[in-house]
Amino acid sequence: MKSSTALLIIDMMNTLDFDGGKDLLEYALPAAEDLQGFKQEMKEQGIPVIYVNDNFGLWQDNASDIIDTCRKSRGEPLVELTQPEEDDFFIIKPKHSGFFGTQLEILLNQLDVSRLILSGVAGDICVLFTANDAYMRDYEL
Repeated sequence: MKSSTALLIIDMMNTLDFDGGKDLLEYALPAAEDLQGFKQEMKEQGIPVIYVNDNFGLWQDNASDIIDTCRKSRGEPLVELTQPEEDDFFIIKPKHSGFFGTQLEILLNQLDVSRLILSGVAGDICVLFTANDAYMRDYEL
């Protein structure tokens, strides 16, 4: 079943190595549990899941290296709850928006996606910037 919708999971693979990261983890864990259930519902409906994640300055690493780095940090419980599955997509981003300097738009075009469901715990920065860029590209949010 092909869907015109995709679920973006933004920066859930996270070290939480910043001021307030420890406090964020307390609130992020229940959200991650809900997100994991929602993700499974979306997959059952044939909706592709795309992780869009910061590279943490690891310019020569790949998705599994980034996940391993996050697994060895304060963010480990979050990673364990929300890590990608083999059939999920993983886009590595260098800045706040999932569109800036990434192949996200090409992937969405190939999947014939016109509607995005955005999720993540950094709603004030990376989710917001990705939503803004998606809106400017005429994606339904």
